[in-house]
Amino acid sequence: MTDLRAASEDFARLWDGGTVAVHGSGSKTVRHPEVGTFTVDCDVLTAPGGDVRIVAYTAAPGSDSAERLKLLNVIGTQVLSPVANEPRGIL
Repeated sequence: MTDLRAASEDFARLWDGGTVAVHGSGSKTVRHPEVGTFTVDCDVLTAPGGDVRIVAYTAAPGSDSAERLKLLNVIGTQVLSPVANEPRGIL
């Protein structure tokens, strides 16, 4: 911590002020062709004076939306094979 404070006046000022990021929140509706429509909570942390953002999408445990997110996690790990009679490299 001391090294960061010594290396950057901006860092020291922000750290001393307690403002590390600006938090925004809301919800988003997702329409996915395979799992259907569901709503997620969206939290965005933005670093002051910069263009860095961290975005987290979550759903209430046990909700329909949480189940659809779990299904997307499984679908996203599938390996797709080329379609018959298509040029190589096109899925």
